[in-house]
Amino acid sequence: MLFGKDLAQDFKHIEYWFNTPKPLHLADFEEKVILLDFFAYSCINCRRELPHVIALYKKYKPYGLVVIGVHAPEFEFEKIPDNMKDIVHQEKIPYPVAMDNDLSTWYLYGGEYWPRQVVIDHKKRILLNVTGEGHSHKIEQTIREALQKKGIILDEVPFETFQEHTTSFRQTPEIYTGFFRNKDIGSTFDEHQKKYIDPTEEHKEGILYPNGAWKQNYEYFWHELHTKEYEHLTIVFHAQEANIVAMPYTPGETAKVYVEINRCSIPQKLAGKDIRYEDGQSYVLLDKPELYQLFKSGSRKTYELRLVTNSPECCIFSFTFG
Repeated sequence: MLFGKDLAQDFKHIEYWFNTPKPLHLADFEEKVILLDFFAYSCINCRRELPHVIALYKKYKPYGLVVIGVHAPEFEFEKIPDNMKDIVHQEKIPYPVAMDNDLSTWYLYGGEYWPRQVVIDHKKRILLNVTGEGHSHKIEQTIREALQKKGIILDEVPFETFQEHTTSFRQTPEIYTGFFRNKDIGSTFDEHQKKYIDPTEEHKEGILYPNGAWKQNYEYFWHELHTKEYEHLTIVFHAQEANIVAMPYTPGETAKVYVEINRCSIPQKLAGKDIRYEDGQSYVLLDKPELYQLFKSGSRKTYELRLVTNSPECCIFSFTFG
């Protein structure tokens, strides 16, 4: 369950905490049932799980449940305390959150995938250690059983029914853009012009097709020059929702990026929550390192997503789908 161990391990190498006046240790919570929520704030799966975790905290805190968030960053910008502070405020997270910037605590509990939730009983035994979405029913069931074994009466507390998000259907996986995790680029880089050339109208699913003055860095694709002509980054995906993890290259600046689905502006009824409009054209304004929702449809199909910009501030870390 935990590399052959069934006892919970204490937090390791945590430098920053939120929603608590002092660093925490598992020993601080004798005889308590604990839920650890390991998450990365730019991860769409984690963000979808957060309301479930918050609901469990509010529901079972009066009965002795302790919830602690452990932020295990996926990208460098997630290691910045001010960014984490904004997310804690934005998502209204009411319980303590630790910044596990070197992933030491995350690896103690298995690491590898986000989100990860761990239920620990009052004797510090690990009862449940699960990854991904779709486990809310099992998590609550385990919490209830652990509280009841302590003698807590929950007869008047209804069992929550969460709408579980699963990915048993076909869906394009998360596509990273930086060369650390993606060397599969469909465009040709012209050394003389110092730019990418998208050579074809036939784009394969899950492949990045940059066109213009883009630069692939360790973690992200960056439109590194201000250009007179608008240049694009294209990807074909199969899903009903499209998001990007992105940021402006320079803190405090913004990048205006027009967003097209199948070479057209996104209809307002299909627009993600971060889409804006100008003269009928859909766009997203990148103003901080964040997960941006671009497109949300009730129909699971194959679409072409195109990001169009002339800004030198546009940095794209990944595309995620739902």
